[in-house]
Amino acid sequence: MTPLLDVADLAVHFPVFRGPLRRKAGTVRAVDGVSLQVFRGETLALVGESGCGKSTLARAVLRLQEPSAGQLRFEGQDLLRLDRRAMKAARRRMRMVFQDPHASLNPRLRAGEIVGEAFDIHGCTRRERDAGVAELLTLVGLGPEHAARFPHEFSGGQRQRIGIARALALHPSLVVCDEPVSALDVSVQAQIVNLLMELQERLGLSYLFISHDLHLVEFIADRVAVMYLGRIVETAPIQSLYAAPLHPYTQALLAASPSIDPDRRHQHVVPDGEVPSPLSPPSGCAFHPRCPFAIANCRAEMPPLLTLAPGHDVRCWRAGEWAAAPQRAAIPVGS
Repeated sequence: MTPLLDVADLAVHFPVFRGPLRRKAGTVRAVDGVSLQVFRGETLALVGESGCGKSTLARAVLRLQEPSAGQLRFEGQDLLRLDRRAMKAARRRMRMVFQDPHASLNPRLRAGEIVGEAFDIHGCTRRERDAGVAELLTLVGLGPEHAARFPHEFSGGQRQRIGIARALALHPSLVVCDEPVSALDVSVQAQIVNLLMELQERLGLSYLFISHDLHLVEFIADRVAVMYLGRIVETAPIQSLYAAPLHPYTQALLAASPSIDPDRRHQHVVPDGEVPSPLSPPSGCAFHPRCPFAIANCRAEMPPLLTLAPGHDVRCWRAGEWAAAPQRAAIPVGS
């Protein structure tokens, strides 16, 4: 099956300059060789802690941030070879829902103008724009009468509905959702997630859904890619990931996610410490300073990406032995 979005070895590096002469002092490897695929009609969740490069990757996929290296194909097109005009046309089919519904909407524009902006940019007539705005506002659970209101007149959940309506203008096939519910109350989060799932079924959308909460993505994702310090460390179908997570970092994220299932509580070891700086990442496996199961290989060399089951890829030196003995998840720190 041909993927809708195919990302191969994508990198986004930022030079760091210091001193009065602005000399280069290093490079921040925000995204460091990421490969992933999104297929038509599916939701791929990208999860990880703050600072691991998720949002940078999301912007790079839409070329809102230019990649430093790698390949990026969408609907068969090589996006990195497109000029500005061709990229503008490609963005009709790939849109984004931003994290903060308060900051992502222009407070000086009415809701109808915000949703209709894409129609204006891409040369639609005023009649097409007005009809499209009314249809989109209704589609996300608002109404045409809301088009005349300003953002401050809406609740947080309603603002995010406007952001979703804006993303659906011009009938995209891929929507990148950059933590679209993290700024909302828990009850409103469920409403927005349900809305996204309903829209996916109705419109045949594909989602790249970014989150730090593995418990949340269990309800919306088909597959999950776990990201740590600019790299994908585990990719698996949602059922496989929750049944047998193989990377210690994935297990740490699961342990940190609240769950009402008593079989999942305190099941895995939670590592100490913070995510290292991407300006000076650790040698070998970047997770080894926080991993209670690290061995000499982990400190010396980056592990290869291993396929241990259909669709289940892991970047860990010990993944093979753990796949054969999943009970190791209960090993205490220092074993």
